[in-house]
Amino acid sequence: MNATNVGLLLQEEQRYDSDVKNTAQARSGSLGGRKFVEDPAELGAAGQCTISMSVQTSSRAIITVTGGNDTAASCKTAEDLATKLDPLLPKG
Repeated sequence: MNATNVGLLLQEEQRYDSDVKNTAQARSGSLGGRKFVEDPAELGAAGQCTISMSVQTSSRAIITVTGGNDTAASCKTAEDLATKLDPLLPKG
């Protein structure tokens, strides 16, 4: 059985769309009016997915999910967590 690891990072003075590693597969979108970038297999490792969400004008929240070899499943978990985190973050 593969363990799933989840990380949450809050950063001031960092834009949500900076430091995208896997630009060929990354996708941008909006969640509840909040901009985000989803970066699957960010470091070239299958089973990893990172979502960076805009917080206010120049800060971000980053959710990283790793585990197993299923990148799509990790991205789904990250998306579910981002949906739950969104209403808890400041808007702006």
